[in-house]
Amino acid sequence: MKIIRVNLTTFEKIDDISISTGAAGLYSSVIDTENQFAYFGTRKDINTYEAVLKINLSDFENFQLI
Repeated sequence: MKIIRVNLTTFEKIDDISISTGAAGLYSSVIDTENQFAYFGTRKDINTYEAVLKINLSDFENFQLI
């Protein structure tokens, strides 16, 4: 899986992060603008939720499954 950071003014790619969770994909997301985190819901398959992926938007490198 790859998550891409985009400049919303120019729509140019700024950065990307590759994540190997074993999940089938990302199915939902939300951004916490106050604390600078993005959260993505993952699924193992169509019927099974797996975990929530938390990414620090200030450095776009630190992530964890919660």
